[in-house]
Amino acid sequence: MDTKLENGEQALSPGGLPLWVNGPAAWVQRAMLRLRGQKGTFCYDRAFGGELARLSAKDSNAAWLVAAREALLPEPALDVTAAVVEGDVCIFTLHTPEGTMPLCLPIKED
Repeated sequence: MDTKLENGEQALSPGGLPLWVNGPAAWVQRAMLRLRGQKGTFCYDRAFGGELARLSAKDSNAAWLVAAREALLPEPALDVTAAVVEGDVCIFTLHTPEGTMPLCLPIKED
């Protein structure tokens, strides 16, 4: 169970307490944090994140898959088995302990 994030900030209840996220949504949130994080930029854990930010729509599906797997490596419960670039997003097939789901990551513009 994790605290819920919305728009990059901690989601709060009407009373100002942090909201919790669990189940499939928690796995998606955990994966997105690692996929969006740029390796070496988080001061408390320089190994956190990956190299997806340097990729563009011109890079191959294989390059996206390798970068996603590298970013998720510290999370043994998460695995990416496919990556497909479609327009301005990369769609990953994410395997979690609670099932398989698609995960869409926006691609930066060139």
